[in-house]
Formats: sequence, structure tokens, C-alpha cells
Amino acid sequence: MGFREWKQAVSHGDSDRAIAARMGTNQMRVSRHLSDTPVAETVIAFSRTYGVSPVEGLIAAGFLTRAEVQRASVREALQDATAEELSAEVGRRLTTDAAPAPRSRRERLSKGLREE
Repeated sequence: MGFREWKQAVSHGDSDRAIAARMGTNQMRVSRHLSDTPVAETVIAFSRTYGVSPVEGLIAAGFLTRAEVQRASVREALQDATAEELSAEVGRRLTTDAAPAPRSRRERLSKGLREE
């Protein structure tokens, strides 16, 4: 879905005039800043006005990718986690990953592993 379609979906088809009124700005700003070349600040204001995540707006506008947002979220979660939480997660993963599932011949060959 492109930005224009996202904007229409979020605003439920509101016109630029209706969007501007709801945002408390002028129609010219909405027409220029929420067009094919959106302006990040206006995308954020629009998103907040319509009660959706500004992050989703920035992704729809092409300023961010979903992968970038996910990496930042993971990094922040790791930084916020306590040492005890990190330790418990590492322990859980080591226990879960202790006996890896056997790989098929095709999978081993596609990964460049030699036959066992």
C-alpha cells in the first residue's frame, strides 16, 4: 500500500480540506505535505490527529522501513531488560537450542554443509 492509499484509509476518505480542519492547519499545507512527497513532520501530526501510530505513518511515507523499526525496538528492549531477564532468556534459549532439529539432506546442501 502506498502512502496515498494509507492516508485515505486512515482518514476514511476525508478530503484535504477536512483533514486540514481536523489537524487545525490550512489545506495548502495538507495538500503539499501529505502528497506524493510527504513531509515527516506533517505525517506525524496527521497520524496523531487520526489516532494512529506516527511510526506507521513514517513507514507508509517511506521515511522508515519496518525492519529499521523492529531493530530499534529490539535494541531498546535489550537495553531496558534487567540482567536477570537477559540471563533467563539466554538460559531458555540454550535449553531450547541444546538439541537442534536434524537437517534434511537438501537443507544441509543448500547451506553448504557436507554430508554427515
